[in-house]
Amino acid sequence: LVIKGNDGGAEITALTLDMSEAGAATFNDKVILGANKVIEFGDPGETIFGNGTNLNITSGNQTIIDSASTIFLDSNNGVVAYNTGATEYMRVSKSTNDAIIKSSISDGDFAIKGNDGGSEITALTLDMSNAGAATFNSTIAATGLTINSAYTFPTADGSANQVLQTDGSGNLSFATASGGATSIDELSDAVADSQNNINFGTNGIGSVYSSYTAASNIGVGNFSLQVMRYGSCNIAIGSSTMRNGGTSANFQGNTVIGDNSAFCLGTGSTGAANNTFVGLKAGCTVTSGCNNLILGANTTPSSATVSNEITLGDANITSLRIPGLQSGATDGHVLTFCSANSNLVLKAAGGGATSLNGLS
Repeated sequence: LVIKGNDGGAEITALTLDMSEAGAATFNDKVILGANKVIEFGDPGETIFGNGTNLNITSGNQTIIDSASTIFLDSNNGVVAYNTGATEYMRVSKSTNDAIIKSSISDGDFAIKGNDGGSEITALTLDMSNAGAATFNSTIAATGLTINSAYTFPTADGSANQVLQTDGSGNLSFATASGGATSIDELSDAVADSQNNINFGTNGIGSVYSSYTAASNIGVGNFSLQVMRYGSCNIAIGSSTMRNGGTSANFQGNTVIGDNSAFCLGTGSTGAANNTFVGLKAGCTVTSGCNNLILGANTTPSSATVSNEITLGDANITSLRIPGLQSGATDGHVLTFCSANSNLVLKAAGGGATSLNGLS
């Protein structure tokens, strides 16, 4: 069935209904409907509806747009919004020359998903509740990487054992490590010298002398063994420990722990050897002597040149307790020598007169 007419003197076929194609209609030009008219396809749920302002295409199942070439979406305000029901969840828009993809729902993440060998994976998630923090599902491969608009990483690997260095303008490159210490004596506050002296701390072991013969000494702490020139096998731990020791050759085998402990040890004319001082300022007035054991903070022995003495604590110590020795003792027991094991023990006093006529 063909409807023909006259268009300005030219015959045209306005409409053809093809009966060999179940009445398929072919219009020669556009189809114009009045306002608020609906075109239905298949059933009332599949329609095209225009009201003079908006055009709506609806479908009860899915809407398929099939093109043999490019599909263009052209919006004069540069916005394409995606809704579910009446709620917008995403939009694509233009801002000056930038293309913007936006997740519209508050704290709604942006996720890029794909098919990895038949399994769905989330390749990238941008967490909008965490300022857009990016979580990649696997590795990142890039020919270049710039972080925080300040640090640009090199695009190729460096050599083995190289390090990243900056040029001060945010550009990083691989370079061979240089500078830094390769041994303890290259540190600014540590020295291991040719005479096997080891020092940790500034101005230690003989630092005031240009040459010395002291050997095999260990100093830990600023100014420990600072003026040491002679002596061996001394151990000083603590700031200014044995600071003035080692000005004479007879200065060896001393072990001192505690800041300012044995501060003057070794300044006497006879030297000092085989002493053990432990505690803050322990024996700090001792100048010489050998084989002393001085324990406790601010402990001062009987003299500055004492030898072979044990001093426990300072003048504030008024009680001596040895729990194992005293565990079986009672009032009146005395400290006595036991020949059976050559030890000192606490026992009841024995011998002596018990009456007047027992005296000589």
